[in-house]
Amino acid sequence: MKRSVVETISQRRYQILLHSCIYCKLNSSVISDHEYDAFAKELAELQIKYPQDSKNARYYEEFKNWNTDYPKNFNPSGYDLDYNTPKIIAKAEWSLDYNEKKRLTK
Repeated sequence: MKRSVVETISQRRYQILLHSCIYCKLNSSVISDHEYDAFAKELAELQIKYPQDSKNARYYEEFKNWNTDYPKNFNPSGYDLDYNTPKIIAKAEWSLDYNEKKRLTK
């Protein structure tokens, strides 16, 4: 089943927030820089191509000024995003714990 543009934008925003929190706040990572950059590039392209869907997707306020001049000055960093919410932090901590347990059982 194909996801809608709104669902894809929402998912990519959530992933960017989550992995920015893991990287910037928790000083770790669970995905490669290449994967993160691919998520960020896809999100930037979708937000430019589908501005109305972008406004209707989750986390619009957090991303409304993120990479607005893509591709000219693309900066995939999530450093300035507001990932310091209890929900994002809890999921980031859970993701780190899950990935560590998965690594140890291999």
